[in-house]
Amino acid sequence: MNDNIIKYQTAFNNVIDRLKNNESVLAVMVFGSMVTGDLWEESDIDLFVVTNEDIKVEKIYTQEEDVPIHVKIIDKKNLDKIYQCDLRGGKTHRIFASSRLVFSKDSSISSWYDRGRYYPDIDRERWNLVYLGEIFKYIGVCKKYLKNRGFYTAYSDSVKLTEAFSKLYVNFSGYMISKDVINMATSLDDDFK
Repeated sequence: MNDNIIKYQTAFNNVIDRLKNNESVLAVMVFGSMVTGDLWEESDIDLFVVTNEDIKVEKIYTQEEDVPIHVKIIDKKNLDKIYQCDLRGGKTHRIFASSRLVFSKDSSISSWYDRGRYYPDIDRERWNLVYLGEIFKYIGVCKKYLKNRGFYTAYSDSVKLTEAFSKLYVNFSGYMISKDVINMATSLDDDFK
């Protein structure tokens, strides 16, 4: 695993050095497994690249020293638009909030990044209601399929129910949810295990 970490770090540093030297690149954020620490041999490096060129959103898949790299390029003008279209606590907000600003050549982007990481209580409470609604939905589906002996479907939806409960629990506890929300919930409370 240590060799993987070194390989990924070398690839990351090479890409960042090239992006820093590119005059049209204003800022770079990294997100995903490079930030969360759940790196494995099939991980990729996920980057947001903000440019001063007129681009809406461009996705590039490439490799650096056999490490897959996924780059989302967005221009500075559209940065706010994408963020505004998503409710705070939604997928886009969670990605930006959990990302790390690698570098910024533009103070307005740095300021935007710092402001965007904030997650007001009113938005947290709205998401609590969304997750609570999911819980009720999956409870109903599980009850229906258990009653009708549809055990495989009931099992499948019980996993979704566990995930919905974990989202509510983690969000209610003041943390940002992620893909690994069940693990986060069990880490917050041993009784949940």
